[in-house]
Amino acid sequence: GFARKGRTDEAVGWFDKMIAEGLEPNVVSYTAVIDACAKAGDPAGAVRWFEAMLENGVTPNALSYNAVINSYARLGETEEVSRWLDRMRAVMPPDEISYNTAIFGCANARPPDADEAERLFKEMRAASLQPTV
Repeated sequence: GFARKGRTDEAVGWFDKMIAEGLEPNVVSYTAVIDACAKAGDPAGAVRWFEAMLENGVTPNALSYNAVINSYARLGETEEVSRWLDRMRAVMPPDEISYNTAIFGCANARPPDADEAERLFKEMRAASLQPTV
């Protein structure tokens, strides 16, 4: 709910309540907060929560990486998008969402980065993945 709308304060509040009740956060709960940060235009917050997940021994999944990638793609920060794709590649292959989000980030860049979008598109096709953007 809150994460889908980018209402970071509410998402964090529920996360804190969950911990106060003695429940262990898992990859789904961390990713929800990371996603809320992304939708709120707060990539620094998304990274903070991603790092907290790692520090607490929770292994990120593709959705976790994609949420951080999305946080930078929304702002057109293609260098950070590339850095996070590389970080993801170190542990798992990027999926369709990863590539589509990265290409979306190229369109949001000012000026738009057509060369990087084309490179990502070709890389995506070489991995037998389908673009949706």
